[in-house]
Amino acid sequence: MGLTQDSESGEWSNSDTTRYSVKTFKTLATRASDLQSGEKVIVTGAIVTETWTDQTNQKPRYKQVILPDAIGRSI
Repeated sequence: MGLTQDSESGEWSNSDTTRYSVKTFKTLATRASDLQSGEKVIVTGAIVTETWTDQTNQKPRYKQVILPDAIGRSI
């Protein structure tokens, strides 16, 4: 659950939140490490689906992650 602000009224309300893992490497990872959990950010890049087999029950698992081209604070 997250909070969303209505752009017209300015009122805040509860809303569903979608969270993604963002995989960063090298310089982008270093810069992204300054960001805090819950902070508004803008991410551009590709959404990819990772697949693997759960070792406990042998069922397939899936997870969407973002491979970013750029990450920045939203202002």
